[in-house]
This record gives sequence, C-alpha cells and structure tokens, in this order.
Amino acid sequence: MMDSPLGEILLAGNEHGLTQVAFQDGQSPLLPGADWRRDDGVWSTAVSQLTAYFAGELTQFDLPLAPKGTPFQQQVWAYLQTIPYGRTTTYGS
Repeated sequence: MMDSPLGEILLAGNEHGLTQVAFQDGQSPLLPGADWRRDDGVWSTAVSQLTAYFAGELTQFDLPLAPKGTPFQQQVWAYLQTIPYGRTTTYGS
C-alpha cells in the first residue's frame, strides 16, 4: 500500500511482475488477500516510480508487468501501453 494524491493505492504482484494496482474508491477499504504477504523491498521500485510520477518527474515507467485478466482485458492493457504520455484517445480512435 502507498499513499498518493489520488488516495491509497494497493500494489500486488508475483515473481513475474506487477499484477494489480488498485485505487481506493471510497466505498470499501483496500484489503490484501488473506494469502498475500507484504514485501516492501520488492515494491520499492514501483513505489519510487509512482511517487516520481505523481510529483511530475516521471513520464515513462520501467516496471515488470504481469497483469491477470481475460484475453480481452490483456488486449486492452497492451493497447493502453502504446498511448504516449500526455496523449488523449478514445475508444473510437
């Protein structure tokens, strides 16, 4: 978990990389799974990069990603990674 200008963020992952970034929605608390374990050392790079991003000092991340999702979700996330920093796009584009 880390604090950010957007509220609390939960980072989760496995040996392959970051699998989840969850934002507090105000409805229910962010809680890790019962079988999760905290390992701040593993996520120090992610926290450092997110902190720099929110401070306006970073525009491109260098983190291993291993998102879990359906084939459609995987396709959407892969496309999102091609959108340059600062560019706005729509589903119809």
